[in-house]
Amino acid sequence: MFIPCRQCGAKNKLGAIFCRTCGARLDLKIADAELRRLQEPKHGLARIVSALTHVRQAAGIIALLLLILVLVGLFLRVPVRVSDSLDNQARALAERKFQEVLTASNGSGRAAQLEYVFSGTEVTVLANHYLGLSEAAARQDDPGFALRPERIWVELLPSGYVRLIHQTRTVRRLSMYYTLVGRFVLRDERLSFAPRSAKVGRVPMLGPLRQVVSDRFRALVIEEGLASTLAQRLDAIDVRGDELTLTVKPPPVRVQRPEKGK
Repeated sequence: MFIPCRQCGAKNKLGAIFCRTCGARLDLKIADAELRRLQEPKHGLARIVSALTHVRQAAGIIALLLLILVLVGLFLRVPVRVSDSLDNQARALAERKFQEVLTASNGSGRAAQLEYVFSGTEVTVLANHYLGLSEAAARQDDPGFALRPERIWVELLPSGYVRLIHQTRTVRRLSMYYTLVGRFVLRDERLSFAPRSAKVGRVPMLGPLRQVVSDRFRALVIEEGLASTLAQRLDAIDVRGDELTLTVKPPPVRVQRPEKGK
């Protein structure tokens, strides 16, 4: 870039104070104007690059904030609408009903009735007891960084679905809550759970992540030996309102053979 001399018209390099030809003092205002012209973006390219830089920085900040929110959401406590405790009398009644369900075994035992109704609280208490989670929660040893199941809640929804909430302690007594909503399916003496939605903490899990949550519940509940036993004894399992109804298979009809000589 050059600065023209007003007297002789010679071109001088930027930064010069006097003309190299005639020695006259150069007009520095011309230099300032030329600098401003050069700093202006050519065809708006520099302005576009600057805008994209700001957008990239803003996107990075937003992504970082979203990551922080997700991490916080993973460890948020989940609201539970069902109790996990009963008084001694109610607990004994629930356990007696469930034991009667277990007595119907291909004719070797007979339930006192065909249908047994359990509330969400009863199902929750029984689930924790038979899965051994009540005893696990009572232990105070520090699991360190290992995942350890502690408690499960079973919410019976009016829509006929079931919400399973599983508390797992990890990372130095920090708890995580896994939530799975779906239906129990009993078919061909096999008990399964068809999931509809899943969450970890308050964060929804989609696609493969939902399958991860589903697999945790399957390993804890469905693959446990009691589920197989129930599948052989039950004719149906239904959620009606806020109650779970277990329909026991009727005892087999025994055909009496006529005695000889009669």
